[in-house]
Amino acid sequence: MVARFGRGIVFLDAADPPDEQRFSLAHEAAHYLRDYWKPRQEAVKGLGPGVLEVFDGRRVPSPAEQVHSLLARIPVEAHLHLMERSPEGFASDCRVRYAEAQADRLAFELLAPAEHVLAGSPERDHLVEVLCRVYGLPRAPAQQYASTLLPEGEQSPWLLRLGLRR
Repeated sequence: MVARFGRGIVFLDAADPPDEQRFSLAHEAAHYLRDYWKPRQEAVKGLGPGVLEVFDGRRVPSPAEQVHSLLARIPVEAHLHLMERSPEGFASDCRVRYAEAQADRLAFELLAPAEHVLAGSPERDHLVEVLCRVYGLPRAPAQQYASTLLPEGEQSPWLLRLGLRR
């Protein structure tokens, strides 16, 4: 994904199957919303619309913006993020792993909202199949999401949030 001037473009691998492309697009949209759009909106709310020039790399922040940014704990800088990965393709930094997990979580919610998925009272054994067949998730992410929605041996935080019990 490339984001600049408040807009983003996502590049997908045409060789990936459609379910992988759909999940990749949702994952990158989640990064855009969480890591790019939201910080810009918070900065505008706290410091005014002129701060977008700083985010877009058109100018450096003024001393007043730097002070307000520090006091309000709002980072004000052009956002450039090139994620380093190990040769095996894994994120190398714990902050990156956290950001990736959060992007996956939002992608799951965009493609298969927990409230909707759990409203059908799926059985644990069939949940992965439902996530793949009905919601179009790839198998590995579907398994990951299923274990989040219905963890073995404990009450699901999603069921509790919905006021349901198993």
